[in-house]
Amino acid sequence: MDYGAASLSYNENHTDNKFGEDGSSYYYNPNEYTSNHAVTVVGWDDTIPASSFKTTPAGDGAWLIKNSWGEYSRDNGYFWLSYYDKSISGVGIAYDFTVDGADDYFDTRYSYDGGNSLASFGFSRPDIYGANVFTADEDSYVTGGAVYTSAGNNIELSVYTGLQNASDPTSGTRSAVATMSNVKYEGYYSLKFDTPVKVKKGESFAIVAKITKDSGTVRIYSEYGFSMYGLTYSLKANKGESFYTYNPSYGWSDCTDSGKNNLMIKAYAVSDTECTEHTYGEWIIDRDSTCTATGEKHRVCSKCNHIETARIEKKPHNYITSVVAPTYTADGYTIHKCSVCNSSYIDNYVSKLTLDAVGNVRRVSGTTTSVGISWDKNAAASGYELEIYKGGKWTQILRTSGNGTVSYNADGLAAGSVYTFRIRAYRNEGSSVVYSDYTRLAAGTAVTNVATFAKKSATSSSLTLQWSKNASASGYIVEQYKGGKWTQILKTADNKTVTHTVNGLAAGTTYTFRIKAYKTVGSTVLYSDYTRLAAVTDKTTQPGNVASFARKSATSSSLTLQWAKNANATGYAIERYTGGKWVEILRTANNATVTHTVNGLAAGTTYTFRIRAFNGSAYSDYTRLAATTLPSNVTSFIKKSGTASTLNLHWAKNNSATGYVVEQYKGGKWTQILNATSNATVTCRVSGLKAGTTYTFRIAAYKTAGGVTEYSGYTRLAADTE
Repeated sequence: MDYGAASLSYNENHTDNKFGEDGSSYYYNPNEYTSNHAVTVVGWDDTIPASSFKTTPAGDGAWLIKNSWGEYSRDNGYFWLSYYDKSISGVGIAYDFTVDGADDYFDTRYSYDGGNSLASFGFSRPDIYGANVFTADEDSYVTGGAVYTSAGNNIELSVYTGLQNASDPTSGTRSAVATMSNVKYEGYYSLKFDTPVKVKKGESFAIVAKITKDSGTVRIYSEYGFSMYGLTYSLKANKGESFYTYNPSYGWSDCTDSGKNNLMIKAYAVSDTECTEHTYGEWIIDRDSTCTATGEKHRVCSKCNHIETARIEKKPHNYITSVVAPTYTADGYTIHKCSVCNSSYIDNYVSKLTLDAVGNVRRVSGTTTSVGISWDKNAAASGYELEIYKGGKWTQILRTSGNGTVSYNADGLAAGSVYTFRIRAYRNEGSSVVYSDYTRLAAGTAVTNVATFAKKSATSSSLTLQWSKNASASGYIVEQYKGGKWTQILKTADNKTVTHTVNGLAAGTTYTFRIKAYKTVGSTVLYSDYTRLAAVTDKTTQPGNVASFARKSATSSSLTLQWAKNANATGYAIERYTGGKWVEILRTANNATVTHTVNGLAAGTTYTFRIRAFNGSAYSDYTRLAATTLPSNVTSFIKKSGTASTLNLHWAKNNSATGYVVEQYKGGKWTQILNATSNATVTCRVSGLKAGTTYTFRIAAYKTAGGVTEYSGYTRLAADTE
């Protein structure tokens, strides 16, 4: 909360509280009981679920409450109170503390109310008057007042000085007034008087509040002392301090006489000494200035009543302006004459008119032998003269007899060439002819287009376009019609590029293209007409990539590959990377073949394969696989020597292996007795055996590469002890 906490009261019954799983405390009283406990509101959360409470309220959201029962109460002294708790009092209090200096228009505040609560009373009328009489502490200026009232009321605060009757706060002079209509909230409202009111030290003055309402009844508020928990507030209004009435003409009632406490009305004052830093009001004009004489103004400090004066500078002349327009034979000007003092001057001399140059001269059409030129109409012209530069000189090719002709087709020109034209307007002015400046235009004839434009080849998803070379062109622009408009898909930088492949197309679909040649002459680009082409892609649909391409099984000399069937394919092509290039090793005739065995491979070696599906001439992307053959086993496994209780086993070294695993068959299962991590280990001594007994052993070589271990097949041996 930006400005501090708020407070409210509710009915606490100590039975409707519920603790959440995180220890948070949630309270909702479903009954409209009278509130019995005041707490401080320090926050809120609109997302607290209604399901958090012991009894489900009408909706989500809760106030975060700081209780006064200590940190051992509920959740460290805090709990959530549902927005929809039916016992919450209809009155809440929030404080908006103004930042220092924002309302710094007083030095002294006069008031009597100091209770911890409030009360109100009225006459069941739409109006009521209340007043507090104060005694000035020093010579000062009363600058404002305040009153506590309800929302929707209208406020009128008046300050009365020179009181003649101590029992009548309106028995003096009404020196200043301030008003506010239809206030938004209940609370204190501070109003600043239109004029500071000077009071002497010891002088009595009254702040009179008139409270009205456009519809309904109003009440006046007084202080109230609310005693609780052993604390007692004792309040009493002194006679002659607070008064009330429903009509001042009928007299006033003293709050002391009727047993009421002081009214909640305040006064604000500033010291009657000159400020070190004045707070001035608006300027007040004493004598206004004119266009021939200065004036005077003053403003008053709201704190000390200091008056500052200033001069008001002369007003500018109130000139009435008349414009004399120029003609093609005479200059124009503007004359300014003051309507107050008749002073005048002439300025804004305008030279005689000149004929505007012809605007928006442009090339609007063209063929290989002609250029169409157009321009905007010049309403002031009598006609136009158009010239072309050729043969080293300017030659007139058109002179119109009126200004309505705004286009011309210059023909007999060379293809792919840029010509320079100039045009000027003319105006018949009596016996003279007035000309505009020339406007130039560089415009070219069209370039000859390509002689042929055709489909060179197609797949189900692409079209390759081809056209004949145009030796006089600088390049070509190819466009495709898609999405309801023509889109450029190629602009070549030279005239040597005569093919282009368009990818990402749909099978069996007709696409429309157009091509034009262009030629760059200096800074001008000339274009040919378009040539169109409608081309159709193949009907074959490109299949999707092959899925689940993996090694199914392996030996030391073969690999069996496997992949998932592709329903959209008519077959598969498998390639093996060997000799620094990809070599096709299988092309199936249908999509039912989903395995293939590659033989003649080296033991313990990793091979790379790739597969793609095809449907006619359409291929999927490749899917790759790296697969490793099993290592070869040892070539001999024998009993080298033995005793009555031991056997020494021996085998041939396998240079392609990482190591060996030796197992003994005992107790009805195979048990590993050796895991040699080096292929240099070629013996194993087995002890603890029985004399004259046959034992069975087996050995497998293994190879570890890239974190993966592959094993050879087993080789067995039966050996006898002595």
